[in-house]
Amino acid sequence: MLELHIEKLVFQGWGLGYCDGQAIFVPNTLPGDTVALSQTYRRKRTTFGKVAHLRTASPLRNDSPCRHYPTCGGCQFIHVDYADQLVLKQAMLTDLIHQLDPHFPYEPEAIIPVQNTQFFRNKMDFSFATHADGTVYLGLKERGYFDRVHPVPDCQLASPHMATLLNRVAEWATRHRLSTWDYHTHTGILRHLVIRESKTQGGFLLMVSVSKPIPELLEDLANDLHVGDPSQTPHIRGLVQSVHAEAADHSMAMDTTPIAGSPVITETILNTTFTIAVNAFFQTNTHQAAVLFQTLLDVAEFKPTDRVLDLYCGTGTIGLLVAPYVGHVIGIESIPEAIENAKQNAATNGITNCEFYAGRVKNLLKFNHYSPDVAIVDPPRSGLVPKALNRLIEQDPHTILYISCNPSTLLRDLGVIRAAGYRVVRFIPVDMFPHSFHLECVVKLCKV
Repeated sequence: MLELHIEKLVFQGWGLGYCDGQAIFVPNTLPGDTVALSQTYRRKRTTFGKVAHLRTASPLRNDSPCRHYPTCGGCQFIHVDYADQLVLKQAMLTDLIHQLDPHFPYEPEAIIPVQNTQFFRNKMDFSFATHADGTVYLGLKERGYFDRVHPVPDCQLASPHMATLLNRVAEWATRHRLSTWDYHTHTGILRHLVIRESKTQGGFLLMVSVSKPIPELLEDLANDLHVGDPSQTPHIRGLVQSVHAEAADHSMAMDTTPIAGSPVITETILNTTFTIAVNAFFQTNTHQAAVLFQTLLDVAEFKPTDRVLDLYCGTGTIGLLVAPYVGHVIGIESIPEAIENAKQNAATNGITNCEFYAGRVKNLLKFNHYSPDVAIVDPPRSGLVPKALNRLIEQDPHTILYISCNPSTLLRDLGVIRAAGYRVVRFIPVDMFPHSFHLECVVKLCKV
């Protein structure tokens, strides 16, 4: 049995140790751990180790405040003091930069921390499953398994009210003897329950993901939950059905139908109110999103005459927050429902200097020159596709503000932007997701 000392974490939250000069990555370990490995295996030219025993525990380890850790896969570092989490994340980010771009000319600034490390998420995706006795329950995937669901009646990330909702939905499903999704045979009706909570306005929006439509049964659930009745606690503002029959295991809402109440929920950030559909992207940590967006406003140094291009604009969050400080904002997003939300959000807030277009970023940039002074990009984790990135550069803004939830793809794209004549002026990491390795980054680039 191989014994390995963990020297540091790398940017997936994996521990890294060396044996005879070979790097071995070991998930669920911390710097200072000494572990006995039951086996090593190769995956995509990388060697991983599987822990059999923890020989010596890192001084960073503490008792977890959550009884579901480490079985539940929702958190990585909840057993580490938050101050130490920030030190680990800063080191992981610096190490990643040195690995991917050794000559990167700018050291990232200190991570902006969160104020609340519990109950901060405004959106959670739960999976349905069935106990051996036939009762239905809801939970999160077990760590390391795609087909096991762990009950989480008192999750430390979600509002305590969500536990009440999980129980009531599970009781409804059990009463109707509804089958749950089998990850091997790809059969069963109930797949996911997505819960959105408005942290600033109050209330919840629920979406039940099913493999085939069950509107009558969901109407019964709406009655059980008293959807739309503000006197109820918790207040359920709306219930939506999502039909997802494919084998792929995700809760993305493609075919949605409102069942009862409102199909949207509202949040207020920096004195601006946003209407959010159940399938629209919105930052999952509402209060820290205000910090993130204020950071963007502070570093941008907008001019009243600036023409701003907001790419991957979603429901218009960033563009509408920027609008009071600039001359004009043009938002582009591929999801038509999100664009409709953006237009509605502009009208709700009385903002008239924004226009929004539905379409793929690379296509709209190919056929339109928007003459932006400033471009803001907030792409998905995969970053900008090459055509979108090149066409952004062709738009020739004097400033690019890049918001990223994936430092790896961020650094890849920054290399292309820098090669096109831009320099990094600010690089500010913001912690949006305590207890995980994830970081949001705000980068300002100006044309040389």
